[in-house]
Amino acid sequence: KDELGLLVDLLSTNHTMFFREREHFDFMTGTILPEWHQRLAFERKPMRLWSAASSSGEEGYTISIVVAEFLRTHGALNWELHGTDISTRILQKARDAIYSSDALKHLPSPEILRRYFQRGTGEYEGRYRVRAELRNHATFHHLNLFQPQYPFQPGFHVIFCRNVMIYFDAESQENLIRRLTQNLVPGGYLLVGHSESLLSIRHELTQVRPSIYRRG
Repeated sequence: KDELGLLVDLLSTNHTMFFREREHFDFMTGTILPEWHQRLAFERKPMRLWSAASSSGEEGYTISIVVAEFLRTHGALNWELHGTDISTRILQKARDAIYSSDALKHLPSPEILRRYFQRGTGEYEGRYRVRAELRNHATFHHLNLFQPQYPFQPGFHVIFCRNVMIYFDAESQENLIRRLTQNLVPGGYLLVGHSESLLSIRHELTQVRPSIYRRG
């Protein structure tokens, strides 16, 4: 690996956990998924979700769990999750999808653990792997959010980009939000961290509630 790549890995902040900032996932279950499920099922189109700073995958797989749980009671729907991060080292952890029991302590219930994780044995004792039925929906890409081209098509229904803007100046924040907005479908949602706000920058999104925005 080149020196720049090593530096990026060292400087990247990778603090994350399953179901971090739980209110966002409750909003997905109560508002976003009911709003899009019937429409996309009728149009026979997949729901597309993006974890834009996916780190080691906890956020992306939490999104996947929430979608899978909703679909258990509301009927099938094709869906795909894209996770991106600037750190190649941490992306490999996301692809491996193996987590310590401590990382799973905020799961909503023991049923979620049994349904979506395999308990490790032998050398993997005390660790858990996300089950293949969730991993198969997820693709993880190396991405700098400011690079000219993204490695996927636009047209996302939900973008999580949480606790990223705090590292940028106002001009960069505005640039980032503009690019994320361009990657949302009309009516799509952008979720930022609870400590973040778009108040000080120009944007074309409508605030639904603190840290949750919608493209008109």
